[in-house]
Amino acid sequence: MRRKPLFPPPKNAKGTRARNKGRQLRSVLTENGRIQLKRIRWTIQDEGSSTPIDALLDEAEKSFTQGVREMLCRLNQSSSSFAKTAQNILRLASIEISGESVRHLVEYEGRIVSSQLTRGSIAIGWSAVD
Repeated sequence: MRRKPLFPPPKNAKGTRARNKGRQLRSVLTENGRIQLKRIRWTIQDEGSSTPIDALLDEAEKSFTQGVREMLCRLNQSSSSFAKTAQNILRLASIEISGESVRHLVEYEGRIVSSQLTRGSIAIGWSAVD
């Protein structure tokens, strides 16, 4: 007898059940190296497909974990180039990443911090008097 699936297929607002499109690989770079995840893709006609588990794994559904993003940004502060940062992270943490990927990631994180500073979301711990 076939076992009942642990998680039933998701439904839309109308109650239509999603159709299983099979398993698909997703690669995520973590502090401990790259991992491959197999997850189920679901589809509902006229609505497209989705992978609900991705939202649980990482709220932003990014390819790099928060720890990797932080390590790259910190290493990049003292590096002369993005390629040098990629070499340093390979040597220090055995994380293989291209200089171009480092550039995209560091610039993206910088834009987020800059926008939060202009909105006043981040309190700066110093002033011009200091």
